[in-house]
Amino acid sequence: MLSYYNYYNIPCQYKLDQSELRKLFYSKSKDLHPDQSNQIDAIDQTSVNNEAYRSSVRPTLKTETILEIFNGPMDSLKCSFPSIFMDMMDINEEK
Repeated sequence: MLSYYNYYNIPCQYKLDQSELRKLFYSKSKDLHPDQSNQIDAIDQTSVNNEAYRSSVRPTLKTETILEIFNGPMDSLKCSFPSIFMDMMDINEEK
């Protein structure tokens, strides 16, 4: 599994500086743009960049990623978060 935290070279933590994360995303997007990049796999890398950003800003995906890093792969069919847990995550994200 690719660690998106390693991809952006940021600490593996729930609370992230969203403006810094956005800058990293746009910087990589610019570097991978066909007009800027000579990389053969630029399209694949763009997909990775998009997924990394999406997984880093969405609370549920971010939680799943962190849990997978520290506890191994999760079976999404066997795991569900109580709504109160998700509500608390949203409240903490707003701070």
